[in-house]
Amino acid sequence: MPKNTPQRRIDSRRQNRATTISGVTLSAPAGVTDHGLLLGLGDDDHSQYLLANGTRTLAGNLAVASGITIDGIDLSAHAADPAAHHALATAGNSGISVAGQAISLAAAAAGAGLAYAAGVLSINVAGLGMSVAADAVTLSSSSNPG
Repeated sequence: MPKNTPQRRIDSRRQNRATTISGVTLSAPAGVTDHGLLLGLGDDDHSQYLLANGTRTLAGNLAVASGITIDGIDLSAHAADPAAHHALATAGNSGISVAGQAISLAAAAAGAGLAYAAGVLSINVAGLGMSVAADAVTLSSSSNPG
């Protein structure tokens, strides 16, 4: 601009319309107001994110702050208390033993004629003619009925 030409300044815009300065028109970009008109929304440009439809596998550990729920479950509470979201297992009778999350056969499961030790049920041999070996129980007759 020559020295004697007054400068043109815009101190503030009072209306939302295009402004022309020295033959150059200034206006705000049109932008997209309908999200359906945006392009590239289906592109998978960020593989570090999980997808809402569940098609991306989580590879590695995901740290979750206390009190955050995933599918309605507070993972921190569940890790600290195995019974946080379900009832503890209970024994239906005295033949089953429950200790925390461990369910096992109790000594009472043996009953008459059986013995139970270290997780193994065995048959008590009460007299002559009956024997137990490996996976076989043999009954021998002292007389020939036929």
